[in-house]
Amino acid sequence: MKKILYLLIILALVSVLLMISYTNSKLSEYPAFSDTITVNIAKNSNVDQIVAEFNQYDLLSPDWLFSNYIKILMKKDVRGVYAGNYDITPTTSNDKIIDMILTGGYANTTSISIPEGLNNKEIANIFESKLGIDKLQFLSLTKSDSLLSKWNIKANNALGYLLPETYDFYGDETANQIIDKLLKHHQDIWTTENEEKLKNSGLSKLELLTIASIVQAETPLESELETVAGLYLNRVKIGMMLQADPTVQFALGDKKRLLYKDLEYDSPYNTYKYAGIPPGPINNPGKAAILATLNPEKHNYLYMVAFGDGSGSHYFAKTVREHNNNVIKYKKARGRQ
Repeated sequence: MKKILYLLIILALVSVLLMISYTNSKLSEYPAFSDTITVNIAKNSNVDQIVAEFNQYDLLSPDWLFSNYIKILMKKDVRGVYAGNYDITPTTSNDKIIDMILTGGYANTTSISIPEGLNNKEIANIFESKLGIDKLQFLSLTKSDSLLSKWNIKANNALGYLLPETYDFYGDETANQIIDKLLKHHQDIWTTENEEKLKNSGLSKLELLTIASIVQAETPLESELETVAGLYLNRVKIGMMLQADPTVQFALGDKKRLLYKDLEYDSPYNTYKYAGIPPGPINNPGKAAILATLNPEKHNYLYMVAFGDGSGSHYFAKTVREHNNNVIKYKKARGRQ
C-alpha cells in the first residue's frame, strides 16, 4: 500500500514538473509572424475572451493553459487585465504579452486634447476626425433626456458640462462612453468644498457655468480669469447688462467680429439687449475658468477692453471715464484714432 502511495506521489511530482516545464516552454515562445501586429482588447473583456483574441494570431496557445495561468496570477497578485491596443512584435514572447495585459502600460491609446471654449459641435467634429465617431449621434446624445437626467444637468443640452482636457482613448469607445468620460471629469470638479462655494455664490450651477463660459471666451490668459470672473459677477450683482460680445456671437452662430447692427439681434443670449445671465453656457469652459468663477477676484471693476497689441491682455476699469481712456489706448494700439 505504501509503495502505491509513494508511486502516486512520484507520479504527481513528475506531472507537476512536466507541467511547469511545459508552461515555461510555452511562456518563452515567440510569434510565428514577421511583422508587428496590433491586438485590440475591448473594455470589460474577461480573461477567456482576451486569450481567445490572442489565439487568432496563434498567441497564448493553448487557451486552457494561458487562461488558467493568467487567472492564477491575477488572484495571486490581486491584479486585473487591461483593455487597449497592444502592439505585438516578432520578439514579443507569450510571457511578455501576459505582462503587458496585466499592467496595461504597453497599451496604445489615442490622446485627444479638447481646447477650452469649444461648443458641442466643435467637440463632436474632433471625435469624428480622431475616432470615427458619428458627430450627429454625438450631438443627439448631448441633448438626450436620459443623459441629462443621469448627470443631473438641469438644461436642454450638455453644453458647458463637457470638460475640455486631454483624454486617452483606446479607440473602441462609443459616443455615449466618450460623453460620459467628459462629464465624469466635469463632475470631479464639484467637490464638497466647491459645492459649498457654489451655494454661497447664490447662483445655480447652470448660471455659474454660463458666467464661466463667458469668462472663458473673453480672455485667453489664465492669469486674467479670476479678474474677468469678478468683473462679470460685479455686473450681475448690480443688475448691469453683461454686454459680452461672445454671447452675441453665440446667438448669431458666428464668431465673427461684431458690427453695431449685430448688437440689436433679438436673442436671449444678446447681453447688449437683455439684462441678466443668458439661458445657458455659450461654450464648454475649462476647469480653470470654472474655478475662477467659483473663486473670483474681489475688486470693483465693471469694464474691460483689450490692449490691442495681440497679447490677449486687457485693461480693467471701475468707471466709464477710466474705460473710455482705455478704449483710446486700444484704438491707438490698433492704429485707429
